[in-house]
Parts: sequence; C-alpha cells; structure tokens
Amino acid sequence: MGSAALFLFSWGIARGADMQKYIFKRWPDRKFLGLIEPAYIQAGDRKILCSGLWGVARHFNYLGEGFFALSIALVFGHFANPCAWTYFVFIVGLFISRQRLDDKFCPEKYDPEKWADYQARVKYRIIPAIY
Repeated sequence: MGSAALFLFSWGIARGADMQKYIFKRWPDRKFLGLIEPAYIQAGDRKILCSGLWGVARHFNYLGEGFFALSIALVFGHFANPCAWTYFVFIVGLFISRQRLDDKFCPEKYDPEKWADYQARVKYRIIPAIY
C-alpha cells in the first residue's frame, strides 16, 4: 500500500511540475490550477518560471521522478537484491548530473545575471530545504 501511495505522490509531483510548465509556455498569463499566479524572470525573449512548483526547487520534477523510481524499487520488496535498485540508482544519477549540466549551461542560455537572479529566488536545486 505504501509503495502505491508513494507512486501516486511522485506522479503528482513530476507530472504536476511538467503540466505547470506546459501551461505557462502555452498561456503565460493563466494561473496554474486556477490558483497559482505565474511569476517569472524575463531573460530576453525567454521567461524563467519561478512560482508554484517551480518556485520550490529549480528541478522539482526530478524529485518526483526520483520518488517514482523509489516506489518501483520498493514494489520488488527484495531490499538486499541490487537488481531491484538498478532503476532508482540510474534515475538519481541521471537527474543529479543533468541538474549540474543545466546549472553550467543555463547562464549562457538565459544570461548570467538573470540566471543568478533565478538562483537567488529559487534556492534549491531538486530537494527543497536540502539540495
């Protein structure tokens, strides 16, 4: 039961963050879920979303994907079996390295000053209050 709850929770985080970004790109002035006012930083012709789920962490969707992979590992129930943890380890490694690459290339993409402003507004990378 716990694995199913974790699965649904993680799905909500990952898909919710992606849906918020999709709605923002499609309709920049529309509130997400009718509640969350879009806040963003204008970087030339680009906009960096920094409200709602994207105001919690710069890659909050990665946290959802990590919990999603953890829920799959827990379903196997064989905690000592390394094969059960393969997908989880792969996803965590992939998204941590991808987040670091984003932090390296985004100043070039958005303008170093605007990216620094974004990092000041959204302090955490993936895990709120931790990383």
